[in-house]
Amino acid sequence: MRAVLEQVHKALEDAIAGQRRVELRYIDDAHYRLFEPYVIHVLTGIHRVVSGVQVFHPVDSDMANTWGCLELAQIRDVREIDEAFMPHRGFSSFAVERYQNVTAAVDRKKVA
Repeated sequence: MRAVLEQVHKALEDAIAGQRRVELRYIDDAHYRLFEPYVIHVLTGIHRVVSGVQVFHPVDSDMANTWGCLELAQIRDVREIDEAFMPHRGFSSFAVERYQNVTAAVDRKKVA
């Protein structure tokens, strides 16, 4: 289980560095979600999460184009797709300072 968590973490770090969208699937989910990862950080001291924009959810359309935090331990598969994204104009690299133990964050100044 730990090896999968580390693979998920590395795949999301790579996607953040390249500002690439990913398809990811939760452990208990049969479908992939399209997600723009912005920040990997620790929530409440113990949970590694990725924050970003869920662009598409195959089952719940209300979940599309919403900001959210997804727990890395609940993700079983990440596929980076060849599709860059521009950071949302509402996202600030300075806002990253409010997160705990950030391991990766989108560079707001970088042009995709």
